[in-house]
Amino acid sequence: GGQRACRGGKGVEVSFILTLHDNDALAAKSLLELFRTAQEAASVEFVVFDDGSAEPPALTLATLLRLRSLFGACVVFMRGDEAVGFGGANDAAIKAAHGMHVVLINTDMFVTPGWLAALLHTLAVVPHAAMAGPLYIGKGNVITEAGGIVFSDGNAANYARYAAPSHANLYARRVDYISAACLLMRRGTYF
Repeated sequence: GGQRACRGGKGVEVSFILTLHDNDALAAKSLLELFRTAQEAASVEFVVFDDGSAEPPALTLATLLRLRSLFGACVVFMRGDEAVGFGGANDAAIKAAHGMHVVLINTDMFVTPGWLAALLHTLAVVPHAAMAGPLYIGKGNVITEAGGIVFSDGNAANYARYAAPSHANLYARRVDYISAACLLMRRGTYF
């Protein structure tokens, strides 16, 4: 929405990586949510990997085709004959991506305006950061994750889990890990 039309994958700022397995309707809805905020980047592409779903994802394919025909969006669709799992599906999709940055996002994650601009800004002003992730707000309007910490004994915890979203929790911080449910990284970080 609002960015330059596709030019064969050249000059893409952000590649959205979406993998699915038998969740066609949710994936199609997620694509529309991503498209709604895509103007926060200069140019984007949508890379979808169907991880061996029992049936072809007709709604997702129709959504991709509409984004391309109506708005000139760059789209890539790949379908695996059998499930390779979350890691394998994302690996294949990232290899097919053209963007300088890659967003991994689960089909059950829905974004709000400003999310992509904030993550891109973080990587721009913190050049040594490997990736950036959002603040996750769950049911009941509580924080489910604001990054994670790993303790010296190997146990881990999420920052601000179950806290109310308040100014005390709304800041960028260094964390030990970010959930792969939604994260932004430079494509070069992956390879």
